[in-house]
Amino acid sequence: MKDKKCCICLEEFQEQDSKFCDGCKKILHMDCIVNSGQARCPFCRKEVDIPDQYKEKIEEKRRELREYIESNNPDPLESLTKEELVNLILSIRNTNTRLRSANNNMRLANNHIRLANNYIRLANSLRFN
Repeated sequence: MKDKKCCICLEEFQEQDSKFCDGCKKILHMDCIVNSGQARCPFCRKEVDIPDQYKEKIEEKRRELREYIESNNPDPLESLTKEELVNLILSIRNTNTRLRSANNNMRLANNHIRLANNYIRLANSLRFN
C-alpha cells in the first residue's frame, strides 16, 4: 500500500484503515466511507463490504445527518417570492427543453453513424464478393 492515497480525501493511509472497492477498484479510507453515511463507494455506487463495527458507525452518522437536516434546513422554497418561484420553474423548463433538444441531436447523430456503418458493411461485402 506504499504511495497509495484514498480516492476520497487524497491522503496517504495505512493498510489496516483502507478498503478496496470491487466495483471500480478504488482504495478508500474506512473513515471516509463512514463519513459519507453510506456503505457504498461514492464513485461507482456499489455496496462496499465493511466490518460490523463500521456499519454501526455509519448508522450513527446517518442519524446525525438526519437530525442536522431536520433541525437546520427549513424548506428552501418557503423563502422564495412568487416571482422567484415562477422564474425558477421557467428556468427548469428551459433547461429541460435544452436537454431534450440535445438528446434528440445525439439520437440523430447515432442514426447517421449507424447508416454510415451499414454503407461501409455493404461496400465491404460488394468489394469482397
